[in-house]
Amino acid sequence: MNYSKKDEDADARGAPFDKTQILQETRLFNESPLNPRKSRLLIGKVFALLYTGEALSRKEATDLFFAVTKLFQGKDPGLRQVIYLMIKELSDKADDVLMVTSSLTKDINAKPDDLASSGGLLSSAAASFGFRFGSSSSSSATTSLGTATAALGAGAGPGGIIGTNVSHRANAIRALCRVTDPSMLAAIERFLKQAIVDQQAAVSSAALVSSYHLSGVARDVVRRWANEVQEAFTSPKTANPAGSGYSQTCYIVQYHALGLLYQIRQHDRMAVAKLVQGLARSGAVRSQWAQCMLVRFAVKCCEDEAASYGGKSMVGTDGSLSAGMYEFLKALCNNNDMVMLEAARALCSMVTADATSLTASQVQPAVQALQQLLASPKPTLKFAALRTLNQLAQINPALVAACNLDMEQLVGDSNRSIATFAITTLLKTGTEGSVDRLMKQIASFMSEISDEFKVIVIDAIRVLAVKFPSKQSVMLSFLSGVLRDEGGYEYKKSVVEAIFDLVQRMPECLESALAHLCEFIEDCEFTKLAVRILHLLGAEGPKTKDPAKYLRYIYNRVILENSNVRAAAVTALASFGANVDAVRATVRVLLARCTDDPDDEVRDRATFYLRVLDSDRLRAAYLRNPTTHALPALQAKLAYYAQAADFASPPDLAAVPRVDKREELAREQSRVRAASPTRGGALQSPLAGGRPGSPAARAAGAAAATAATGATGASTSTAAAGINPADTLGKLPELEPLLPSHFKSSGPVPLTDKEMEYVVGVVKHVFAEWLVFEYVVVNTVADVFLENVAVAMQPDTPIDHVMRQMLVVPAAKLTCGAEQPARVFVAFQRAPGSAPVVSFSTALKYLVRDCDPVTQKPDSAEGYEDEYSLEEVHLTLADYMLPTAVPDFSAAWTTLPAELVQTFQVPVALPKAVSDVVTLLGMQPLEGSAAVPKDRTTHVLVLAGVFLGGVPVLARVRLAATAASVTAMEIAVRAGVTEVAQMVLEAVQG
Repeated sequence: MNYSKKDEDADARGAPFDKTQILQETRLFNESPLNPRKSRLLIGKVFALLYTGEALSRKEATDLFFAVTKLFQGKDPGLRQVIYLMIKELSDKADDVLMVTSSLTKDINAKPDDLASSGGLLSSAAASFGFRFGSSSSSSATTSLGTATAALGAGAGPGGIIGTNVSHRANAIRALCRVTDPSMLAAIERFLKQAIVDQQAAVSSAALVSSYHLSGVARDVVRRWANEVQEAFTSPKTANPAGSGYSQTCYIVQYHALGLLYQIRQHDRMAVAKLVQGLARSGAVRSQWAQCMLVRFAVKCCEDEAASYGGKSMVGTDGSLSAGMYEFLKALCNNNDMVMLEAARALCSMVTADATSLTASQVQPAVQALQQLLASPKPTLKFAALRTLNQLAQINPALVAACNLDMEQLVGDSNRSIATFAITTLLKTGTEGSVDRLMKQIASFMSEISDEFKVIVIDAIRVLAVKFPSKQSVMLSFLSGVLRDEGGYEYKKSVVEAIFDLVQRMPECLESALAHLCEFIEDCEFTKLAVRILHLLGAEGPKTKDPAKYLRYIYNRVILENSNVRAAAVTALASFGANVDAVRATVRVLLARCTDDPDDEVRDRATFYLRVLDSDRLRAAYLRNPTTHALPALQAKLAYYAQAADFASPPDLAAVPRVDKREELAREQSRVRAASPTRGGALQSPLAGGRPGSPAARAAGAAAATAATGATGASTSTAAAGINPADTLGKLPELEPLLPSHFKSSGPVPLTDKEMEYVVGVVKHVFAEWLVFEYVVVNTVADVFLENVAVAMQPDTPIDHVMRQMLVVPAAKLTCGAEQPARVFVAFQRAPGSAPVVSFSTALKYLVRDCDPVTQKPDSAEGYEDEYSLEEVHLTLADYMLPTAVPDFSAAWTTLPAELVQTFQVPVALPKAVSDVVTLLGMQPLEGSAAVPKDRTTHVLVLAGVFLGGVPVLARVRLAATAASVTAMEIAVRAGVTEVAQMVLEAVQG
């Protein structure tokens, strides 16, 4: 619960207590003798105020804090507990909280005899369990203080250890660490070190956890306690206060100690590897929780070692750290349930689609452990095992097939969450013959599960339908049935997307799918879904055998729906009129009726499409054109045009790339599907999404900051890469004036490995007469502070006659773990009409100063100059080429005058040659020509692009495999300017 946020329902139901009245009643704390019961009740009311969002002013909190400290004179155990809680709650709200240090220190050093007071500290608590102190005629009724303490501490009733010196010391340590200023930590260091090695588990755990939190603000001080933490890890602890017959050994301290040991050593990879390797071999870890944590550290060590070897898995290499960690994880797959599950999940998380993946035989122990957990009587274990198997099946279904019989037995489980995961996993791993039986089982309980699990089931069915095309009728029938059921937007959206995927991948089911969708929109309550279905009807309906039957469903939306749906229906009608001659007259009548619509958007669309339907040229340009402008680039171009306020000429849209509507829609659906929490593909690493500032978090941030582009050159376009130069260049007065002439920005290209001390990537921004290199720099060295960070660039050939460096914008400072990476800009001005192709040797230059690894503050004002070599930066033809789509390649080919043809032979296989040409030229592959059919020896690749200055370029590449790894190709290039066509051929030749 977030206590700093006001309870949204508090005003409706009324505050539980009046703040002013409660604060006045705190005078009770000054009474003598003290009334513990009333004091506890009053503090409880204060907690009720704070936990419902009531805020205290600084003065009110300070007055309350000092009033509470007067309660230390009381010896009531229950009162002392709430005092500690109140001190922790007010530690960041009140002033001068350090004044309570002496009282807390006294409690930390308390002895068992200190619990006794004039009235007897335990008397009231022990009396409730039948204990009496002092002389008595009945020996059976006489109980010593030590025996009562032991009985209460051993868990004799609900009190547990409340009221013992163990609970006082543990809670006092927690409160003391909350109120202590980091600069005053040395004063209590002795007490904390003694508490860490204390024989009582509660005291030791409290000190370890408090030290863990203190390490964030006083890392150097906590680092000095490594020996005490190691001793706490290896020494057995007593779970309860000493007393004959009541104490027992407790290993929970190992869990807290291991976490602190990792916190101390996390910046030293070798130290972490040594720690994990030593504990894995020794078998000294007795705590189940500590074993689970050690499993996560072992996986992290394997990931780090694989990264240091260029992404290669080292599990199969004898003598490597990863091999030892794998044997450790495999051995834990036969441990108790919790550790077995964690070890199995860890091994499954190492199954990926790249070179770091475990093999089928290596992951087999994990699958066997999960299969064993499927038979557990505990629902939580069955659910966790099924969830892990479900995620593993998304990567490699064959690995999970051995568990099919066990999962089939869980389909009828009374716990519908378990049944859902069982059946969705079976859908991924089952055979074609089991589809009908599984679909019947799914239909039997779909109405009994929540929408979230329904979405998981629908996604599994969508994947299964693509896997077994012959079963598409069964799948489509099931999807149409659940589409009529009750459900929320996300559920219905997942069903509609599944039907869309079937239409896209299996055209033979188009008409039946459209029939089901037409029936659905008659009663669809979700505007967004109705609009998307109408768009699909407009795009695919004209291709069916009887397009006219869909006009009724579309026009019904014009009559019955809101303005957004009516506007989409008008566009769908216009699409039928443009593509089907037989219904054009009918569509014109329907559109004419729409011109009287009360909404201006609907009227404008109807009027516009009536005009378009009268002209073949307009129909081809606006309704039959499969391409459209890339919206981000178009938006930026129009924004600069409006900002310039020069409306004498229209905006130049030649530099705005065009994209295929279908491909853009498919990419958008893929992004949405990947971002969905229920549709993740791979298992997450156990340490994924770690604490901010941790090595895992810094590595993730560095990777994100310098992520490489996709495999094809088309993915490096500004629109596809999602790069907006205004986000960075617009903040610099020196470079902001260049934005209106922006042509293209490449995707980020890494210049270092992500495991290096400094992770650097570069983004190239191309303008009409300028080039700007944006370097993104991440510092991963904790104790180094960089100042005046710049990048030196040296061309491999003289370029002064075509391009000259004009400006360098350095980064003022760069610290480790910064929320945003540093950015360095180097700007070159080009000669008009030039497009130099050149490579630069680069080096990072900076001033180094040592700093505190926690606060990131420099230790001294002194520093030294240093530099760090980077990979070369290549300026290629693709940087000046904007990929674009054209609706008709053959027609566009005939309109360009300049043509050049040349033949080449390259020593690579046919698919690799196609990929290399696309990347090299940076043009857009058309008509699906980027994919080479299997076992083909010849292929034709067609490309389109716009060269710097708005020059259209088309290329046709004929390829033939002449040998196993040799490909001959003939490239023909047509462009608006002959010089540009010549540059394209030179790029391929060079």
